[in-house]
Amino acid sequence: MTVCTIRAERAVAMRFAAQSDGCMSITLQTIAKLASSFWDQNLELAANLARQRADTWVGVGLLLLATVLGTGNLLWPLRYEDFDVNRCGAVLALILSVALGVAGLVLSRRIARLTAEKVRKTFEQAAKAK
Repeated sequence: MTVCTIRAERAVAMRFAAQSDGCMSITLQTIAKLASSFWDQNLELAANLARQRADTWVGVGLLLLATVLGTGNLLWPLRYEDFDVNRCGAVLALILSVALGVAGLVLSRRIARLTAEKVRKTFEQAAKAK
């Protein structure tokens, strides 16, 4: 695979994730409607949809960050010394990758929890309106 092919695949993935009918555009009202039946609300389904929405937002952000970093790397001029493997740089990259992964996981869980709470409040408001 060439670098251009990888960049194109990332762009396609970001476009697919950002489509208007994807998880990024799902609203609280849509989650509440999908998680409701004619009998009662399904809080577990609402929580799953909230997690899916949060994972999509965080995933697109990380994908965008990877694309920017990859493009920045292409713009960096290479010197002859740059072809050696730098152990310190490899360890730093590994630590940074793990830190970004953990931060993404924590952020995704926080967004999902806040969305689920808002959907629960939407359920309560709908119950009061009946």
